[in-house]
Amino acid sequence: AEEKAGPYSLLKPKRASESDRYAQAPRVVLVGKEWGEVVKEVILSLVPQRSGQGRILFIGTYETVLYKRADGTTDLAELADAPANVKIIGRVEAQEFDRLLFENLKTQIEASGAPYTRFLLRLDGVPLTPFMYVDIENGLMTPLQLPPYYELEKEMSSLGFSTSFIWSFFVKSHVFGIIKAPFTSSFRLLSLGGASLYTALPPRYGDLKEVPPLNISGEEMDLTEFNTWLDKNISRQNYKASVQLLIDGEEFFPHFILAAQRARHSIFTRVYIFGTDPYGIKIADLLKARAAEGLDVRVLTDELNTVLNFTKQPELNYPPDFVMPKNIKSYIRKDSRAKARTHYNTWATFDHTKVYLVDRELAYTGGMNIGEEYRYTWHDMMVALRGPVVGQLVKNFYEAWSFNGWGGDFAAAYRQIFSKKQRKANREEPGMVDVRLLYTKPSQAEIFFAQLEAIKRAKRRIYIENAYFSDDRIVGELIKARGRGVDVRVILPGENYVGIMDKNNQIMANKLWRNGVRVYFYKGMTHVKAALYDGWAVVGSANFDKMSLFVNQEMSLGISDPAFITDLERLEGYSPVIFKRHDLRPGDVLFVFSNSGRNPAGVDAVLYAKEKGLLTVAVTAASAHAQSKSRHSSGLMLKDAADIVLDNCASKNETCLTLGELELAPISTVGACAVLHGVLYQAAEILAAKGVPPPVYRSSNAAGNDEYNTKLAEKYKTRIKHLD
Repeated sequence: AEEKAGPYSLLKPKRASESDRYAQAPRVVLVGKEWGEVVKEVILSLVPQRSGQGRILFIGTYETVLYKRADGTTDLAELADAPANVKIIGRVEAQEFDRLLFENLKTQIEASGAPYTRFLLRLDGVPLTPFMYVDIENGLMTPLQLPPYYELEKEMSSLGFSTSFIWSFFVKSHVFGIIKAPFTSSFRLLSLGGASLYTALPPRYGDLKEVPPLNISGEEMDLTEFNTWLDKNISRQNYKASVQLLIDGEEFFPHFILAAQRARHSIFTRVYIFGTDPYGIKIADLLKARAAEGLDVRVLTDELNTVLNFTKQPELNYPPDFVMPKNIKSYIRKDSRAKARTHYNTWATFDHTKVYLVDRELAYTGGMNIGEEYRYTWHDMMVALRGPVVGQLVKNFYEAWSFNGWGGDFAAAYRQIFSKKQRKANREEPGMVDVRLLYTKPSQAEIFFAQLEAIKRAKRRIYIENAYFSDDRIVGELIKARGRGVDVRVILPGENYVGIMDKNNQIMANKLWRNGVRVYFYKGMTHVKAALYDGWAVVGSANFDKMSLFVNQEMSLGISDPAFITDLERLEGYSPVIFKRHDLRPGDVLFVFSNSGRNPAGVDAVLYAKEKGLLTVAVTAASAHAQSKSRHSSGLMLKDAADIVLDNCASKNETCLTLGELELAPISTVGACAVLHGVLYQAAEILAAKGVPPPVYRSSNAAGNDEYNTKLAEKYKTRIKHLD
């Protein structure tokens, strides 16, 4: 049945008259106003004020740049297609953009006086998503997606895939690979045998007889002694660099795309997997476009994974006209000046390194390959680097590029001997920190032995996040560290796409948990490879399994800079270490102040306190961050985890004044203090009404108050550590 209500089409269930349940249900209307108009209104409100400026907007899965041209007109372009001279002044995340859309719709509906709160909004030009469902009353807005009604078209048939697999693995890797690299192939075979023997015969590690309490002295391992040990036993590849953490694909890929757009000379990528899904093809098209403009563009990826990409389906909806190429190497080379090579998998070994280089001045490394899962669905981390370390990474890339050409061993040896010196642009600058390069290569397990020694030396904390956790020696030493009172924590993926590794993770997790190690499972797939041993951090491409630690080619960074360590701590679970030094008792009240409420520290604090029977109160900008995404592995925001939530009504950026596009005067701390003083006043008022003197400090400027305050501190110093 259909009724007309002004410009809207009112839809009722077909059997509404036959069922009270349907008849009394809230009505859903199909709004005649098109989605594009609503989006346009929100976009126009975000246009920068000055010409030549732009904002990155994440609209659903689209990466766009909203910018103002020199003539004052406005344009919206895909991030990869935006002019390179646009100055980016900010970004609007997908959750924030959705919030703005929702508020715009809510305002329009309320202004129109329409008698409904739930409606469908038409989406035009969005594959397999015809409508957006909006529920004003419950604050809900979600796309209604259809399953694909068309099959994915691929350039290669199943027979072609089987032929390509045989050709790649057996002929290329084990015939051509051995011919062009006879020395490396022989050495790899010997190293593989030695590694297999070493990992097959680990020492026995029994369970702890008793799990001791955690160390609370705050003492950590001596980093000077440890670095001296690394210089002597591992390597001296220590370089200066500026370091920036990039968490998840939403931070890394826009950063890399902008850098690639602005590149003047070269773009080099060395990745394990370069997907042929729509997002991988988007990156490939950007690289091909820059090569057509005269840049030196090179792509180095794994041979076998290039073929195996054929078996993967895109994770997100794809347009009906999308055709998956047979492999990324042929796609990049086709009608292009870009160059592409693959690493042959002789003896089933892989190049698992991930390094991106722009203009030989900017480098990225970490866990991310190229594809939809890395951009949109997996949790991962990369590090952006500048400085002298980039010169060494460029040298490494050229050697790997030469080795994977037809010259093999001989070309790589020539490159190693006659490689150019570091560019002047990679000289040391003030503020740069020491970064140590660690590798896994044949008979060169630097990443393994460096971290094994760090575990043995750690005195206060060991935090590890990794996708694949199966090495017996690492697990055994972690248990021994817990036996010394070290706070050991491990984060593993809750969802793992490699079945056998998921089983290994579960076995190791149970063994660790049984011995007092706190094991967390990330909600979804975490592909992060990061570890913190007291004041020394390791980030890179290596997992904690046999292949990454002994067989594959890997690269990780060892960093002991305090500022970087602080950034890394935000990834998970530091707050409970602090609280375990305090005498927390059931019935106590814990206040946690965090404007965003999305960082792990606050959520960890609340979860730990609730375990101990405390009442938890969160003071946060709950309304402003209603659509924000949690950084905690549980997926919880602070407002979701706490027992009581007090909204400080601060803005998302914490400011209360604007000067043009500049936002000033952060008020979250002032607001938090005001809220706390108000709560404490009411608590004192309740105590006074009951005849109990409120235990409140008095001003030391008035006579006699010092003595009173001293007695108060003496009374509560066993409960409040800072009074002692």
